[in-house]
Amino acid sequence: MEAGSTLCLQVLADGFRPLSHQWFFNWTNALSGRTNSSLDLPDIQPSQAGAYTVVVTNVLGAVTSNPALVGVIPPVPRRIVSAIYLTGDLGSVLHLA
Repeated sequence: MEAGSTLCLQVLADGFRPLSHQWFFNWTNALSGRTNSSLDLPDIQPSQAGAYTVVVTNVLGAVTSNPALVGVIPPVPRRIVSAIYLTGDLGSVLHLA
């Protein structure tokens, strides 16, 4: 994941309703207010690299997801590069010299 991007994670859980969700960072750090089936973290930074899990609970118990391991790399420089745009009739042969 590139620094500055938005991380979007989702969990699909089925069971006796209502279902409750709690997202965790590195297994033990509950993410405050992150109690939906999806987790969106805009402008992700290197300090947010790690394992994300979600615990889904209902009246019958709880289950923890497998971790989503997230790595964050520095922003990738972008630049315009020269390109060639060729046009021709369908089936024609074009030669570049």
